[in-house]
Amino acid sequence: SGVLKSAGWKFGRWLDVVLMQRQLGLGDSKGAE
Repeated sequence: SGVLKSAGWKFGRWLDVVLMQRQLGLGDSKGAE
């Protein structure tokens, strides 16, 4: 996760952008078949 400070402009002001991730099911942890 992370934060991009003042990365977006909306309603006349700068806004931060928040990046997050969440694993869904096994994701890529299963390994090659």
